[in-house]
Amino acid sequence: MTRLSTAPGIRTITTPALFPLNPVNAYLIDGDVLTLIDTGLDTDTAWEAFRDAISGLRRRISDIGRIILTHGHIDHI
Repeated sequence: MTRLSTAPGIRTITTPALFPLNPVNAYLIDGDVLTLIDTGLDTDTAWEAFRDAISGLRRRISDIGRIILTHGHIDHI
């Protein structure tokens, strides 16, 4: 699932989590380099949701040129 964020050029990518914090958000930022802020959990379900969201934005995962992790919690990396 994706939705437009409040700032132009920033998209929120929502993926499922395995714990009560469900769901988890990552952010895709258009610019000179397509940037992903956080990645979500490393689960098959989250990966499928992430791929679907990227595809829905008419992008490919290979278009991402930079990944920024805000911190080391499992739902961000």
